[in-house]
Order: sequence, then structure tokens, then C-alpha cells
Amino acid sequence: MPIKPGLYEQIVTDALRQELDQLDQRLEVTRSPIDCGESHSVLAQYLGKELSHLFSGMTGEDTLQRQVAICNQLLSMAAQVIPRNQDSPPQVDQSASRLLQIHNPVFARHPKPTTPLSVSSLLTATSGDPRWSRN
Repeated sequence: MPIKPGLYEQIVTDALRQELDQLDQRLEVTRSPIDCGESHSVLAQYLGKELSHLFSGMTGEDTLQRQVAICNQLLSMAAQVIPRNQDSPPQVDQSASRLLQIHNPVFARHPKPTTPLSVSSLLTATSGDPRWSRN
């Protein structure tokens, strides 16, 4: 499906550049260099999106273990070329688990939020938004 006129904040890949080169000459294309001050975030988000797409296509009983191994390989490769203040990069533990809470049993347990803490959410006061009160 060819790219359509509109607003974009998209990394220009080789495939996208080829598509842009073939656009109707009457259309104007505006690009800007990735700002060095935000390049770490922009490129990491792009890499995360692409890895998510690749990972979603993986199948098999050992999919999770293979995904963890790929993450750890990528971190190790990056650490070899990027100077760090640590001896080794943090690796995803083979348990492939996430820490959700540390709870002191003396106090009440906090309920798990409906929106993951790692995901931002635009609250618009619609019926689909999380409730703020317990009425």
C-alpha cells in the first residue's frame, strides 16, 4: 500500500526512502534530521517497534526463551561497541518474568492497575477510560 499524504513522525528506512522517491512529483515531502538530543529515544523506540513486530511472528513452544536469548544477544552486541560505566550489560533473566510488586504484608495490597505502568494513557473522560474513584 503506497504512502499517502499526511503528517508523519517516522524514521526514514531504506524501503520508505524508495517509496518517497517514487511519489508524485507534485507532492512536497518534508524531512528533518533526527535531533542528537533525542536520538537515543527515537531510535530505541523504532528498534522496540521493529523487534515487537519480529517477535510477534515467532512461533513454537520455546518462543519466549528464544526472544529472551535474542534480547540478551542484542544487549551484548551493543555493549561491545558502546562504552559503559558497568562491566557487563544487564541481561534479561532466563526466568523471563517481570517484577510487579514488592509488598509488605503489614499494609494493604495495592490493586493491579488496569493500564500497565509501562504504557502511557491519554485520559479523555470517556466510558472506556479507567475509573478514578471507587463509587
